[in-house]
Amino acid sequence: MDKVMSLLGFGRRARRVLSGEEGIRRAVLRRRARLLVVAEDASPQSRAMYQRLARAGGVSCTIYGRKEELGRALGTSARSAVAILDAGLASAVVQEIGRRSGGEE
Repeated sequence: MDKVMSLLGFGRRARRVLSGEEGIRRAVLRRRARLLVVAEDASPQSRAMYQRLARAGGVSCTIYGRKEELGRALGTSARSAVAILDAGLASAVVQEIGRRSGGEE
């Protein structure tokens, strides 16, 4: 499991990461979410919906990982998206995704 997925699992255990469309929607609209992570293999409709939601709520949104990986990191079934509620954890996830996409593995 890569570091991003480990961070998501840690956040889930600390109750700072949540999944499920309704929970994510509530967290974004109540300004509790700090980052949305949407799976690369989420349907185009789901990706667009989460990106619109993030824009409307002023939340950063990134595309990373596959649905099965997100679900496994959270100890559940496949997930199209997760919301990170903690600013420090969100920053660490963004930093790690940037490091990985920059080829510094």
